Amino acid sequence: MRRRDVLKMVGGAAAGVAVAGVTAPTADAAVTWPPTCNPHIDQWNLAWETRSEHEGWTNRWQGIVATQSHYYMTHNDADAGHALFEGIWRWNHDFTSPVEVARSAWPNKHPGAPTYDRFLKKIHVPLEGDGQIWTLTETTPGTLYTDPGTKYLGGSPNGSPQGEWQIPFLAFNPRDRLVYSCKFDEGVGVNYLYGYDPARNFVRTRTIPFPYKIRRVQGGVFSENGNLYLTSDHSKEVVAYNVHPTENKMWYWGRYNLNCPDLEVEGITLGPPRNYPATGPVRLHVGCVKVDLGTDDVYMKHINVPDPASI
Repeated sequence: MRRRDVLKMVGGAAAGVAVAGVTAPTADAAVTWPPTCNPHIDQWNLAWETRSEHEGWTNRWQGIVATQSHYYMTHNDADAGHALFEGIWRWNHDFTSPVEVARSAWPNKHPGAPTYDRFLKKIHVPLEGDGQIWTLTETTPGTLYTDPGTKYLGGSPNGSPQGEWQIPFLAFNPRDRLVYSCKFDEGVGVNYLYGYDPARNFVRTRTIPFPYKIRRVQGGVFSENGNLYLTSDHSKEVVAYNVHPTENKMWYWGRYNLNCPDLEVEGITLGPPRNYPATGPVRLHVGCVKVDLGTDDVYMKHINVPDPASI
């Protein structure tokens, strides 16, 4: 990720988990604002941490997403001079048994942090550069197939206002079924969150100003309540918002310090899915990378939340 970071900074300086049956609010629906789904960040705490050291898939680790069957991880190894492991790997829901499931066909376009559309069982991966979207369908649990055709964020190559090398993550919102993203950095803080419609070739449909600006955004995930959780590698935090379902405005909830000053903060996901028959609460999972000579290490921070219904 070193090369990508350099390009991101040059460009910037110059220029979830959904549940089937969720209905997106309409313009006529009553929406409570300010929102009531306070995630109570002051009550979050670190449940445990898992560490993966010196494994091939840990190189340039980018992000993670949860489905009903597995966690899927993206990473790019092209920065190390080859694309041996570049693509998507899966974990069991207990974060064991990593297995490669898809290899990127575009080794010069670095995969970013992915997102999952449970309605269509599709994983969308941003390929940084010209904004291409790598879409895969989970045909059976643990099996991914790349969808045919080529799509781009914004509807065309470089069609997104985010610009080249400024698409670090995608986040699917189950309330409106749009995919959201923002720039990696804009020097004094990222200004806008953008919404794109996968059903219309990822054309941009929303531009929402951030009520609290953050820098070096690496990952994002939506909850069923419309809460958006972003990771900042600048402040080493998870920053929480709520996105209004019909108006272009957001609510700022607060920040959670990850206490990892020496790690590079990357992607985030919610899991396991609420219909997954497992014990234990729903948690936020944040991936952090320790950049080593030869092979990077991945630290997964598993965060307890007090009330999964409000997350």
